Amino acid sequence: MGVRSQDDIDRRRARRGTVSSVLAALVVVGASAALVVAPLDGVSARRPDVARGLTQVDIGSPSSMVVCPEPVRLTQQQSVMVDDTLAEQQVSSSRQVRLGVLGRGGGVAVSGLVPRGGVDDDSGSAQVAGAPSLTAHDVDAPAVRDFPGIADALVAVTSGRGVAQSAEGQWTAASVLTSVDGGDRRGTVGAPCQVASSEQWLVGGSTQLGASSALRVMNPSVTAATVTVTMWGPSGRVGLPGAESLLVPPGEQVEVLLEGVAAQQRRVAVHVAAAGALVTAVIEHSELDGITSLGGDLVVPGASPQQVQVVPGVVVRDRVDDAERASVVRVVAPDFSPVASLAQASEEDAAQVAGDVVGQVRVTLLGPDGHVVLLGATAHDLVAGQVIDVPLTGVPAGEYSVVVDADVPVLAGARVNDQAPDDVGSRFGTPSDFAWVPAAVGTVSAESSVGVPFVSATSAVVLPLGVDATLVATRLPGGSTQAEVVSELDAVPNVYASDESGEGDKQGDSWTEEEQTAREAWVVASEAVADVLVFDEQGGQLTQRTLTLSVGQTNSLNMGEFSGASAVVVVPRDGHDGVVSWSVVTADPEIPGSLSVFAPHVSAADAPFVTVERSVRAGLPTE
Repeated sequence: MGVRSQDDIDRRRARRGTVSSVLAALVVVGASAALVVAPLDGVSARRPDVARGLTQVDIGSPSSMVVCPEPVRLTQQQSVMVDDTLAEQQVSSSRQVRLGVLGRGGGVAVSGLVPRGGVDDDSGSAQVAGAPSLTAHDVDAPAVRDFPGIADALVAVTSGRGVAQSAEGQWTAASVLTSVDGGDRRGTVGAPCQVASSEQWLVGGSTQLGASSALRVMNPSVTAATVTVTMWGPSGRVGLPGAESLLVPPGEQVEVLLEGVAAQQRRVAVHVAAAGALVTAVIEHSELDGITSLGGDLVVPGASPQQVQVVPGVVVRDRVDDAERASVVRVVAPDFSPVASLAQASEEDAAQVAGDVVGQVRVTLLGPDGHVVLLGATAHDLVAGQVIDVPLTGVPAGEYSVVVDADVPVLAGARVNDQAPDDVGSRFGTPSDFAWVPAAVGTVSAESSVGVPFVSATSAVVLPLGVDATLVATRLPGGSTQAEVVSELDAVPNVYASDESGEGDKQGDSWTEEEQTAREAWVVASEAVADVLVFDEQGGQLTQRTLTLSVGQTNSLNMGEFSGASAVVVVPRDGHDGVVSWSVVTADPEIPGSLSVFAPHVSAADAPFVTVERSVRAGLPTE
C-alpha cells in the first residue's frame, strides 16, 4: 500500500477515540525552577477537529537547558598504542568543555549529571556511577568558562536569558572536545552541546564489524523520562531487543551499545522520543581497521523529517575517487513518511509503507564557485525506512554545504573524512578521522514538513581551546516553496566534479560564452548578507566581519585571523533575499588529519511566552 496522508491517519485516530497530541507540557527546569511550557500550536493548525481557544501565557524571563555529553573516556587498553616494534607506548589525551555566556544580562547555573561509570583515562581505575564530580555553581554574563579534564556531562540552565536572543545581544552555547594523539581512538571527538527537547533525530553511526555506536540519552530534568528508541538501517527499520523503551532517571544518563542489540548495520539513523521530561541524545561512533584508528565522532541531533534539508560545513580535504573512502551524504525516508513526527505515527502506519519506493531524493553540493555537479546519478530512489549514503566522489578539496530535496520528508546528515599524512602511519596502516554533520536545525517552523522557507540560525558556536577553526557559511535561496527553492538552485552556475582521469571536469577555459556570462552575473549579484560577531575569552565582542555571498555560494573564514577568538555568531542582515546556513570546522594542529564540525543549534524555548490551549478537552476530538 502507498504512503498514507496525514488526513487519513488523523481520521482513523478520531474513530479509535485516541488522544493524538499533547498541547502543553509543564516542566520544572533544573535548579532554577523555571517553568517552561512546550508550545505545540502547529498541532491545532493540522487538526481542524481539535477545539481551539488559544492564548499566550507570559513565562517571564526565558530559560533553557543546554546539555554537554561526557567527553570520551578511554579504557586502559585504549590508553596505549603499539608501535612498529610491537612495543606499547602511552598515548596523550585531553578533554574539555567550554561554556560561552555571551553578551550582558542574566547568567547560567552549571551542574553535572550522574556519571555513567566506566574507566577513567587518566588513572586507569574503574569509576562507578555516583555523584557528579562537577560542583554546582553560577556563571554570570558575560563570560567564557573552561572546564579542562572534565569527566561529567555538564548541564547549564539559563536564567534571564535564552540560547539565542539576537535582539538583546545575548547568546548561550557550549562545546565539548576530546583529543587523542594515538592508539585506537586517535583523532578528535567534538560536538556542540544541545538544548533539551522531547524529540531527537540522529543521522549517523554504524554497527558493522570494527565499528562501535553507543547511544547515550541524558535527562537533565527533575522528573524521570520514558524514552522510545527507533532505529533504521540499510534494509529498513531495525528491532532493538530490550532497548526500544528506556527509563532515564532524573539527573542521570543511560547508554545503549547499538552493536550489542543491532549488529552489522553499516548505515544507521536513530530517533529518540521522550515522555515525562526533556532529554538530549548523542551517538558516540568510532571505527577501527585492525589496530589502526579510522576515527570517531559524536552524532548530534539534526532537523526533523522535511522535504528540503540543509547540511552546512561539509569539508572535503582531498579529492577521493573511491566511493568506499569518500565523504558521504546520508539520507533516510522514515517508514511512516510523510508524517513529520514519530509521535504522530503508529506501528500500523509504519507497516503500510515499509519497503515501498516512496519517491526520489536529489543532492545539491554548493561551493565557492557554485553548484558542484556530482558524478553519476543525481537522483536516488527512496525506499521507506532504508538508509542510503550518497558518496561525494570526484569533488575538489574545499568547504561546501549540501541541500537535499526529496518527494517526501527525509532525514539527512553527512560524514566527512580526513586522513593523516603517510609519515604518521605505521606498518599496520595510516590512521584517519571523520566527523558527522547534522542537518541544520531551526530552518523551518513546526507547522511544515516541507522545510522551506529557510530561517537563519542565529545561535552561537563556542570554539574549543587549541584548535584551528574555520567558519563555513552558505547563502540559501529565499523561496517560500520547494519548487521556488529548486528553481533558484538550478540558476546557480555549475562546476563539474571529475573522475581520476579528469573526465567530466568542466570549468575555467571550458565554459561556453553563455555560461561565462551567467557566472559573471551571479558573482556581481553577491550581497552583504550577514555579520560575523567574534567574541573574546571574557565573553565580550572582539570584532565584527561582513559576509558577502551570492545565492548558492559557500565561503569560509579562518577564525585564526582573530587573536583570542573564543566564540562566533552569524547574524543575518535584513533587506536581502536569502538565508545564511553555517557551521565551524575544526582540526587539532597537534593531531594531523583530525576533524570535527560544530553546528549552531536553535531553541524554541527562547520566546518569553508560549501558546496554550484553553479547553477542558484539550487535544481530544470534538466529535
